[in-house]
Amino acid sequence: MLARVLRGAGVEVVQMQLSDERGVVALQLGDRNRATWRKLVKDGLAHGGIVELPPEEAAALLAEAAGTNLRTRTPFPKGLDVVLRHFGVQPQQSPTELPLPEPEDLRRAQEADVLHDTVELASWLPPEPDMRVLVQKMDEVVQSPLSLSDVQRQEQLQAAVLGVARDFFTPEVRQRYALRLWRMADYFERSSRPREADIARAEARRLFHGAQEPFSRFAERLFEKVLALVAAAGARAGARPGADTGPAEAAPAPTLERRSPGGLIIP
Repeated sequence: MLARVLRGAGVEVVQMQLSDERGVVALQLGDRNRATWRKLVKDGLAHGGIVELPPEEAAALLAEAAGTNLRTRTPFPKGLDVVLRHFGVQPQQSPTELPLPEPEDLRRAQEADVLHDTVELASWLPPEPDMRVLVQKMDEVVQSPLSLSDVQRQEQLQAAVLGVARDFFTPEVRQRYALRLWRMADYFERSSRPREADIARAEARRLFHGAQEPFSRFAERLFEKVLALVAAAGARAGARPGADTGPAEAAPAPTLERRSPGGLIIP
């Protein structure tokens, strides 16, 4: 959200939905009285999960998003031209770049899988088509006619996870997730979690600039969560009365990947 004090007693408030793939995809623009606005801010911050940004940082995010609209040829939602004019923002011409990796980034990035243990990233999952690819490969391993020990089967499942993760994290996807982690690092820092912020920034720099080996533990864990979800679904199915003792059919995984948390942006 962005707000601008009007002459008199009002506040112009714009609420936007931003996509790092398409830019500004929806917005609502309207006026509030100052008392209503102050209560909205107070209640939002008390609820948690959102942060207050300085005006210049909020404007930079809007400029970046509007620039993405132009580069991807995503039409501006109704009212965006007005918002840009009122807040004095010009669309960012070039994509956002991240700094080069630092000497300590490799060490920090080896812990990047722990980011998935945070409340904000716990429900991040790959896009549905890529989850289906992994589930199909898992089925091939589980239903293989070969006589495999539990250890061998687990090794093959882990190899399937790693293979699908490597295929998914193309250079474009690496940069997209790098920018998401960069934003999350700022959020972690503002919510007094310096360790998570340092790890997220280290992983973001390595992902953005194409570091290949060792492969990203953050990326691998993203797909390991699908493996865990399918295993849990199979266990629940097997526990039902009259359940078949054969391999359980994998339940469909959640269909939407989690993005970064919504933020309250005010002057």
